[in-house]
Amino acid sequence: MGVKLGSKIAVHVPTQEDYDWLMKYLDDKGITWVSGEPTWEGNEWEKYSNTTSINFKEERGISFSPYSFYKKYGYEIITLDEYKRREGLMDFKLKVLDVIEYDDGERFIIVQGNGELNKVGKGFFHSNSNRGSIDKNKIYKVYRSKVDSCFSNTWMIFEYGANEIDDDWDLVWERKKNIKEYTMKELQEKLGEEFKLIK
Repeated sequence: MGVKLGSKIAVHVPTQEDYDWLMKYLDDKGITWVSGEPTWEGNEWEKYSNTTSINFKEERGISFSPYSFYKKYGYEIITLDEYKRREGLMDFKLKVLDVIEYDDGERFIIVQGNGELNKVGKGFFHSNSNRGSIDKNKIYKVYRSKVDSCFSNTWMIFEYGANEIDDDWDLVWERKKNIKEYTMKELQEKLGEEFKLIK
């Protein structure tokens, strides 16, 4: 579901590299500091260095304090790797002959080391099946062959189409759906009026 503003969670960023990555990612998502300033302004990591942690509790933006502060006040403190996992971000490298599925349901196979793609299904090298390069933001699932030599599975995909993938390939990564959960009270506050749920 991802880490949302309003969550009593702090992400520990012990290195400048970790901090820089998180600030860029949050800026790309449109998240700012509680002050309204963009995350790339200034370098707050210098204040607490390897104990720096980023707080998501306030709904209007992020803030920062040392690790010990959040531990003292009962925050859930997570690593950057755990944050990435919760956000559904890829934590492994794609390989040639991996099959990727985009969020629109289309599947493509990686046919070049530079990430060139071809659409899954009959007609492996048809020019109209080429999709260009990988858009990691749109990847929903990644499949990889179950055997070391995946050429037989690969040619089966090209011959019979996308429906064969689930049987012959392992699902090795899947993006978590970003579904926000609300209590009835929270929904009422957001809508600004009373309501009832109907089926």
